[in-house]
Amino acid sequence: GARGRREVDAERIVYITGARLPTEKAHGLQIAKMCEAFARQGARVALLHPRRFQRDRALRGESVFRYYAADPIFEVEQLPNIDPTPFDRLAPSPVSPAIFFVHSFLWGCFAAREARRRGPSAGEAIHFTRDVATAYWLTRFGLPTVYEGHTLPRRGRRALLRRVTRQPSLRLTVAVTSFLMQEFIDMGFPAERTVTLPNGADLRPFEGAPERDACRRMLGLPIDRPIIGCFGRFHTQGEEKGLPELVRATARFAATSGARPLLLCVGGPMSAVAHYEEIARRAGAPAGMLRCVDHVPHRDAPFWLRAFDVAAAPFPDSPHYARFMSPLKLPEYMASGTPILATDLPACREALGGCETAWLAAPGSIESLAEGIAALIGSETLRRRLAGNALRAIHGRSWENRAQAILDRLRTGGKHG
Repeated sequence: GARGRREVDAERIVYITGARLPTEKAHGLQIAKMCEAFARQGARVALLHPRRFQRDRALRGESVFRYYAADPIFEVEQLPNIDPTPFDRLAPSPVSPAIFFVHSFLWGCFAAREARRRGPSAGEAIHFTRDVATAYWLTRFGLPTVYEGHTLPRRGRRALLRRVTRQPSLRLTVAVTSFLMQEFIDMGFPAERTVTLPNGADLRPFEGAPERDACRRMLGLPIDRPIIGCFGRFHTQGEEKGLPELVRATARFAATSGARPLLLCVGGPMSAVAHYEEIARRAGAPAGMLRCVDHVPHRDAPFWLRAFDVAAAPFPDSPHYARFMSPLKLPEYMASGTPILATDLPACREALGGCETAWLAAPGSIESLAEGIAALIGSETLRRRLAGNALRAIHGRSWENRAQAILDRLRTGGKHG
């Protein structure tokens, strides 16, 4: 490390997140799997998160380990918190984001002070966070920090992040796409301590999962109908993930092929379902074509993914989806051995490891999506080839490999080792 820095113990990781845990949203899974992966690489890991209100009764009392099928090999601790969530519905919509920003800023300060208070005398832990405000306070307090970016922040958070770039205690910045990494470097992050690492997958649950028909029987799904599946939340940050186009494309495939496809969307929120059903009706979809299921515990994901004939990721062409996201569903689709239909966006290509691992359709094009569905349903040879390529590609992309890459960079002072 640089002269004047205190000794850092890369084998001790304190992961701090302001997220509600467990959560039905994908970031909770990513956090739990990274903590598990660091622990599997021999690090002693403590995950600190705030006590938060759970609106969903099914999540109350549910442990991080059980919900995310993670081995209990790291510590999880809830920190005190004044949760603004119960008051969210009372606040006018323009005010709500400001309330959550102020809360994240104040809680990040509290959590960083708590981490500093707990610091050992011999060597310092690495502090890992995805939260801009927490990264700001950790680095301001001089605590060795890894910041992992999953999106390009705006306004107040962007201003805070610019300050993080100048702090010597920032040891490494991890970006989930090369496009996001370039934005960070342009913002002022040191290029030699910035790395691109897309999200990974936990391969083990898929290795023991039953085959397609057994999964369908287990889940009460029809054996004899082609199933196009989409797994994961229907929206991200209020943005659609392409389900309206997928509904229309599946209806078009049903009309032109004479097949009786089932479009199975798993992940919620169920408040959006009436809108998708209306889209299906207007597109002339046959009765029973669309079925939506609320979010399910992640431990059940392998059974749903294996039940699909086609796993769809119809992301639209917006700046976030095109350049900055590293969707968790794509590596999991790859690990499941189910052929993938995705939209042809730069971030999707990067997450898939190229174009030979999935059928890529033009984003926003119902015709192109319908063509992809028809090609994949119509050819077992094509399905086997793409799924086989994807399975081989994902084997080097486990969460453990990702954690090891981060630890290696920290041991070499952030530079390529």
